Amino acid sequence: MTEIQLIPVLEIPHPVEAWKTSGQRPLGNWCKHPQEWEIYLTKVNVNSGYGELHGYPLGSGLYPVSQFSSRDISRVIELHVDDLVLEDCCALFGGFVLVGDGQPIFVPQCCSTLADISSWESIARSEVFSNYFCLEGHPTPQATSNGESIQICCIDEGEAFFGPAPKGYSLSRSSLAEALTQTHQSLKEFSNKLEGWGSANGYAEVSKILIYDLS
Repeated sequence: MTEIQLIPVLEIPHPVEAWKTSGQRPLGNWCKHPQEWEIYLTKVNVNSGYGELHGYPLGSGLYPVSQFSSRDISRVIELHVDDLVLEDCCALFGGFVLVGDGQPIFVPQCCSTLADISSWESIARSEVFSNYFCLEGHPTPQATSNGESIQICCIDEGEAFFGPAPKGYSLSRSSLAEALTQTHQSLKEFSNKLEGWGSANGYAEVSKILIYDLS
């Protein structure tokens, strides 16, 4: 049976100046030149005030939430909120990387956020259905289930998917449900770090804004 993981990741914000001071961007996209993009984005991250972060997949600019220190979280929130009011902000950008036997199968698409955890929970239900999910971003994949297995399809006539995004991938509902158990644990640990920042800055229940209501 394929081992399934669902890894929560952030797509972190950067100030404009960090891009300007980090040299020339690599040619091509990160899927074709992952090492070059990883090196470049590491420079951008450092110039943005972040610590050592490693992209997953390599060069993607997506970083597992388990890597973030308290300092990194403070910087993420600062740049995410910018000149808005925290309570008016959306969840942190990023989402969830679907992994099968150690290989990335699907990455969050444009504008996706951690609030997409609710979508992954919804397609792990033991029902017959066919619907779009990961609705925080675009384009949106489709999931079809017979109650036991789930078929994920990434086809959109109006907008191309980027990164690993299968035209067709099957997994068992039970394997996704099992993976979600670890995903929730990772999100809970990250949520605790967010609440630590909130306590230090006079905010309560920050994770309900920047992730999702996990209760």
